[in-house]
Parts: sequence; C-alpha cells; structure tokens
Amino acid sequence: MNRYFIEGEGRREVPKRSYARIDYIEPADPENASDVLFAFDAVDAQWQGFSPGYPFALDGDGERILAYWRRRFGGGSPTRVAFEVEPFDDLPLFQIEFTLARTHPWTQALIDLRDAWVELELSREGTIEVDVYGGLFDAALPARMSDISRVASKAALLSQVFDMDAWPDASEDELVAALDRTCVIEQLVAFDIGQGSANALVCTCGMPAYYYDVGCGVYRNARTRPSAIQFCVCDTPPVILSHWDSDHWAAAPIDKDLLKMTWIAPRQRIGPKHATFATTILNAGGRILIVPSSLPTISWGTSQRFELRRCTGRASDRNASGLALIVEDPASTRGWLLTGDAAYHHIPAPLPADLAAIVVPHHGADMGASSVPPTRSAHAYSRLLYSFGPGNAHGATSVQHPTWHTVNAHVNASWPHAPWTPPPGFVRAAHPVLATASHAATHLDGAAAGWTAPPRAPLHLSTCRKAMPVTQT
Repeated sequence: MNRYFIEGEGRREVPKRSYARIDYIEPADPENASDVLFAFDAVDAQWQGFSPGYPFALDGDGERILAYWRRRFGGGSPTRVAFEVEPFDDLPLFQIEFTLARTHPWTQALIDLRDAWVELELSREGTIEVDVYGGLFDAALPARMSDISRVASKAALLSQVFDMDAWPDASEDELVAALDRTCVIEQLVAFDIGQGSANALVCTCGMPAYYYDVGCGVYRNARTRPSAIQFCVCDTPPVILSHWDSDHWAAAPIDKDLLKMTWIAPRQRIGPKHATFATTILNAGGRILIVPSSLPTISWGTSQRFELRRCTGRASDRNASGLALIVEDPASTRGWLLTGDAAYHHIPAPLPADLAAIVVPHHGADMGASSVPPTRSAHAYSRLLYSFGPGNAHGATSVQHPTWHTVNAHVNASWPHAPWTPPPGFVRAAHPVLATASHAATHLDGAAAGWTAPPRAPLHLSTCRKAMPVTQT
C-alpha cells in the first residue's frame, strides 16, 4: 500500500516540481465567495518512474502505460494481478492546497483550468503560501509556490497513467449481479466518521447489506475523525461509491477489510491518488465495477426497489456527476434518497413522492440556488441526515459545513431545524434532523432512519466486533 494512505507514514518533504490537477474547489459554487480554496492532487514530477524505460515513462506513445492497465483489468473484468513491484506503491503523492481571494488575478484563471494538468513550482521565493500534505491523515508542511503553468507536452501521457480511460466498463448484468440481494432493508445508517460520508443499508438481521460511501475526515479535517474507524463486513456488502472524492472512501485504507469487497463506482475524471487507491483495492483482492457513462440508471430488487442514478452534472465535476441511490419500499410506499455530494438539481427525476429519509448533499454545503430540496411529506415520520465533522475547516476560507444557506433551503421545504440557529450545527439537532456531530459537543455517534418510525437499534451492529456505535434515531 502506498504510504500516502497510512497514518503517520506520509512523506515529509516538499516537492520542488509536481504535476497536478485540481482535486476540488471550496466552496463548490465559488462565484459569490470572498475566498476560494484550491486543492491540487499532485505527484512529484521528478519521480524516477516517469523516466525513460520505467513503467510510466512520459515519452513515446504510452503503450507501456496502457499495457499496465490492461493487465490490471485483464479480459474486460476486474482481476487480481501479481506484480514484482507495484509502481503505484512507490508513487510520491501530495495534496497541495492554498486559499486565494475571489478577486485575486489567479482565481478565475485557476477555475478555468479545473480540468487541465499543470506544473506547480514550490520555492522559498514563492509569493503564494501553500499547505503540502504528504498523506491523507498527516499534518501539512508549510511551503510557498512560485509558479503554475499548464503542462502541454506530457498532459496526454499523464492522463493515460492517472485517468480511467483504459479501465473497462462493467456490463449492466455484472452490476445487477453484484448488487442484487435477497435481504429486506430495514434502516438507513449514517455513520459518525468525521468530515466525510459513510452510509449503510441495514437488513432486518442488523447487518449492513450495502455501503454507500465509506469515507472519513482527511487532510486538515483528519482531526475530525473519531478514535475508531471500523466497518462490519460480515455479510460481504458491496461498496457503492457515490463519487471519487477521498472523504467518501478514505476509511478503506484504515479498515482494510473494505478493500476486499466489490466496489461499484462511476466513470469520472480522477487523479493520481484515486488511481493509486484503485490499485490498492485490486491488490487486496477486491473488484472494481465501473458504471458506464452510457448507463443512466441501474435498477434491481423485487420486494424493494433500488435505483442507482447517474447525476447530470458535467463529467469533470465529480460532485455533480456521481451516483445517487434511491430506495423504495412498497410495503410502506415510502422512499430514501442518498445524494453523495450531488446538488438536488443534478439528481435525475422523478424522486419518490413520499421520502422518509434524505442524506443531505455534501455535508450541508452551499450547493447554489438551483439545489432545491424535496418537500417534506405530510407523513408523521421523516428524517434528514447530516454527516459532517466537528469543527471542520476548509483552508483559510470562512466556510464550515453545514451552511446556513443549506439549512434555510431545507426549512423552506418544510424541514424544520430548531434549535439550530446561525451558524448551524453548534448544538444537537432535534427531530426531524439527525446529525453525526455538533461543533460544540463533537461526536454524536451514527444515526439511523427507518420507513415509518424510528428503527430499533441494529441488533448485529450492537454486537459485531468491528462496528461503530449507532445510537441516534
């Protein structure tokens, strides 16, 4: 496993030059922000593996790179392949972050470079203060950036190494076979894992039958994690990845049993750390089934109906082009909506008319005026689930999740949020809202929603040696 994923073993040096691409921008809709955080997914440009004759040489026609991915996904289906030396295990990965004023002359130019490969130069003479993370869970090193320039000659080869263009699509039959299960789902759980997202669909026996994201706090928000991160895999649940942002999968390198599961993930624009994480799953014996861009919906289930819908945002926007999950229960005529980080207007209609539970998008981030929440039904029971980390922060911006904009949008859709007041999330939420944390009282444990009433404590999760506490209903 690459040391980047192992707490305490991240690199403690600053790369002089790195190839990078924007990982995310915060806030997600920066137009009216006063400050904007830019986070770059970066790899040391001086890594030997990019040199002629090495596995990922950035010269020639890239056939050696394509051959590597063909071996990893041999015959069009995910397989485990033994390598004498796994090149991705040695890859010098970094996250490089900095905050600029919205009016800074670089800000709009960087927003316009969202999809491009760039070269970052760090030096003592640099004018921009940056934070350099050598690991998902390690503290940043301070540095200064002197230049950003678009990479032209090597961009296509970098994309061959780090994009998923060479990964095969799974067929619809493969996806349904991996997802279709006979158990009846009784409750939806949002786990307390800090500033990230991890959810489970729990069957009547109390075991997780599916995970929808298995993330946790990373980088400056790594401190928001609880002391124990562990997931029950007694029923070998598939992991549905809403999208490839690291705070939606980062618990897997901590609880390595998750790496051995079958992962269903969207085809998206990714970067060095995501490709490295994918090889970590394959090396552990897990499978990766990529949902084709041409397949807008995957449906399965008999006694209950499940739909995995591709969100409608542009492909390079991971938040907006991920996989939303809708579960419908004919016995109660009600539904659940799991959003990932997708704004509501990017989730294809129609939604169930009577939603019993919604997992709020993007930890309660401001998703823009177009993201209008579904109206709360007249049913006596409903739950709105927030997953965020206590005291979360995003660069030098004033952004903290959840935002008052998002709270107001849900209040206007008949989801009351008392006793939350501006700024929200500083006290324990009251029904119908459940949150995995508060900024004042820190961790509040996992939260569970049912179909028509608060569910009982999940029996198996109460005794499994690898479960996290779920005490809120």
